[in-house]
Amino acid sequence: YGKESIDTVKGNPYKLADDIWGIGFKTADGIANKMGYENNDPRRCKSGINYTLSELADEGHVYAEEEQLVKSAKELLLADEEPIRNAMAEMVQAEELKTDGDAIYLPPFYYAEVGTANRLLALLENKATNLFAKPFNIEEISKSTGIEYDEVQIQAIKQAVDSKVMVLTGGPGTGKTTTTQGIIAALKNMGLK
Repeated sequence: YGKESIDTVKGNPYKLADDIWGIGFKTADGIANKMGYENNDPRRCKSGINYTLSELADEGHVYAEEEQLVKSAKELLLADEEPIRNAMAEMVQAEELKTDGDAIYLPPFYYAEVGTANRLLALLENKATNLFAKPFNIEEISKSTGIEYDEVQIQAIKQAVDSKVMVLTGGPGTGKTTTTQGIIAALKNMGLK
């Protein structure tokens, strides 16, 4: 913050957490607490909401539903619900948070999710010609990989070959890697690199 460092931190110590890598919410909150900031202070609520969404992102969630976010922020901040909801509304209006229905996002996660969805739609809507030099043949694929595929795996391999986009999911040990090997073998077998 240059010459404005002291005034900036006095005016809003939570900017430290928002602006400076390595200074987290809890450190900024400790500084603010020593400066006499109250639990319901709007600046604290806003920073706590950002921190809560960041923590959820670290757990693999790209958004939080409003009630989940309010509950988590209340637990973190030991603040009242109304100031948290007011801070959230201000953040949405200032586009510091993005919403989609009941989902509340930090902007980078919102744009990543929307961008991914748009790219997938573009791939699905693209009218492409058949890329394959020869037809799908599971016997040739099994021969080249040395793997006997079950019906679900054969269906997944065929789906991948016939689709512009496919998502392969499953729990541990369900055969995702084996199926992926079959998909790669099928594509090679059909003349693609």
